[in-house]
Amino acid sequence: MSSSLQNMQRQFLGSLRSQNGTQIENLLMQKPLTQSGLRTYIHAYSSRLIEALDNDHPCLGAYLGDELWKTMCTGYIEKYPSQYTSLRNFGDLLPEYLLHADAFKRNPEISELAKLERQFLNCFDAPDAENIEFSELLAISEQDWPLLRLTFHPSLSLLTNQYNTVSVWQAMKAQELSPTPTTLDNYWIIWRDLDRVTNFRSVDFEEYLALLYFLRGDNFSQLCQALLETHSIEKVPTLALGYIKSWFAEGWVVDIEL
Repeated sequence: MSSSLQNMQRQFLGSLRSQNGTQIENLLMQKPLTQSGLRTYIHAYSSRLIEALDNDHPCLGAYLGDELWKTMCTGYIEKYPSQYTSLRNFGDLLPEYLLHADAFKRNPEISELAKLERQFLNCFDAPDAENIEFSELLAISEQDWPLLRLTFHPSLSLLTNQYNTVSVWQAMKAQELSPTPTTLDNYWIIWRDLDRVTNFRSVDFEEYLALLYFLRGDNFSQLCQALLETHSIEKVPTLALGYIKSWFAEGWVVDIEL
């Protein structure tokens, strides 16, 4: 490939990403039809990216309003131009962008709202897996329990918030007045049920940690050891088993490893 063609391709891509045709127009024939077609193409490219963000983040868009939404989209497209053949993952870095962009970094609850919507997307698109029954756990011999590990449905994820972000999302979804952002440490589980409906519920910090232990590959013995820091040795087995039994009841567990 000639260096002049490579240069033209780079400038064309740069024009698309900056949503400005100036770079490439200087290399093309100065004909009105050529300029008009190029500008139409650039506008269509950016519009398609904005449409993808709009489809993925309806509540975020409602929360920001038209002007801030436009500012966000323009800045994000410039900072993180699409690297994918599919637009499904184009907005993956949006929470990160909102956390550090000058126009939004003073309001970190906006980044949390974007992260929540992306986790909902990931939950819906996660692969299928068949859950197992609690009876399979009870069939395991007592001496094998310390090494017990659980594998959860691919759609399940944990979310830690520092604001009342879920309440804001619920208000936006219901087209109601958003509550004032409030600092509030809270923990959530997001998962897809057997009917492919996305669910979420809040959990206390202790159950959050219990799930986190298994999600990162720890075993039953390690979980119990952690629970001993806040509970008596008599209460720990009952507490740990109670959590596990509820997870089976929700249909989250898809495999047992020893």
